[in-house]
Amino acid sequence: MRSLSGRKKTYKSTLGLKWKIAAFLGVAVSLLAAGLWLWASRINILDNIDTMIGELQRIGRVNAWAAAAAVIAIS
Repeated sequence: MRSLSGRKKTYKSTLGLKWKIAAFLGVAVSLLAAGLWLWASRINILDNIDTMIGELQRIGRVNAWAAAAAVIAIS
């Protein structure tokens, strides 16, 4: 795009390097949270009462890590 003077306009990014890094980390941690929740949803629970409790606890721990990652991503 050319201005009225005939020179080409150059657009400089308004975000500084610190903000770009913060935005990238927010996206990365959001993807981590989504991946952890996907992993927790894919854990297979067997029809055995002895192993069921352990698997439910494991799902709870993975969900807790995912929630922590989501809180960090929001911050």
